[in-house]
Amino acid sequence: SRKMTEAALQATLRSLGAPEALCTASYDWVLEAPGVRQFVKDICTQIDERNYVSEMDRQRFEVLKEQGKAILNDGVHSSLRQAQEARNSGRKQFADESEIQSETERLIGEIPRL
Repeated sequence: SRKMTEAALQATLRSLGAPEALCTASYDWVLEAPGVRQFVKDICTQIDERNYVSEMDRQRFEVLKEQGKAILNDGVHSSLRQAQEARNSGRKQFADESEIQSETERLIGEIPRL
């Protein structure tokens, strides 16, 4: 139902720390468009506090950026640089699919340390 979807959207916004005006606003007009109701349901079931950057984290990021401090470690920067070079040059950087898989797994392993 439309009211259930609207309530779910408001609850999701509230859980993300959105301003109260957004959390209590009426979204009937949004939910009237074709396909939007399902989209909102999907968003409400998939988004939580892990999917957004808090204002404090955003400010910390800006400070690090202004100070010129590395945000990602050198390995990730190197891999990103290689990927950019490969894309720009059109050259194939990896010998085969197993090398691509190995590099992907290595990068995924770096994520928890970031």
